[in-house]
Amino acid sequence: MTSMTTTIRDVAKAAGVSPATVSRVLNGHEEVRADLRERVFAAVSALGYRRNGPARSLRSRATMVLGLIISDVTNQFFTSTVRGVEDVAQQAGYSVVLANADEDVAKLWPAAPAFTWIYDITNEHCPIPIATWQVEGLDKDGSPQPPMMGCHQPSERFKGTTIPFAWFAQGLRILDIADPFAPKEIAFYEPDAPQGFELSSSNDVTIDARGICYLIDRQRGVDIIETSVL
Repeated sequence: MTSMTTTIRDVAKAAGVSPATVSRVLNGHEEVRADLRERVFAAVSALGYRRNGPARSLRSRATMVLGLIISDVTNQFFTSTVRGVEDVAQQAGYSVVLANADEDVAKLWPAAPAFTWIYDITNEHCPIPIATWQVEGLDKDGSPQPPMMGCHQPSERFKGTTIPFAWFAQGLRILDIADPFAPKEIAFYEPDAPQGFELSSSNDVTIDARGICYLIDRQRGVDIIETSVL
């Protein structure tokens, strides 16, 4: 008997319990006696039983599948994030479907411009969002905006609690997160659009040991910015 033909009734028969008991064990109900639980798991292992996901979805009218879109699957930050999401999702009985946008906003659907999140990672296995920030006036009502208007990414290098962000058409935004529950903007720089383009598209930003910012446009060019706040 293969795992594809093994049914919950086969598991129940092998374990000497009812199909309802097998279902309760597999769904994580704690009221099942420990000895019965062990017998069910032993039968599942011996028979190679695997749950029929599509059938469960039809019965429950819920897919138990989460969709996760990330901008760059090769970025180590996103790799760690996906692992954490998947670990927590599996504990709750969900599967995760991953989509890679290749940092191409055209792959996504019309939406409000992206903003930045602040997370508490005291427990790295369970990051907790504690604050958000958006450029003032950019997203008044949550309606779709043109591409390349929202937040792209922060600098991987920063000093203290002051963090530079590349914010696509909004250029460079520098936030102070001394109070992580209430991030505030302390400086910004909006570059001119590169020749041949209607808008700038600030893609990356970094700083050197002197605190000088290097703001790189996705299309072409780099702005070198000296500021007293870094």
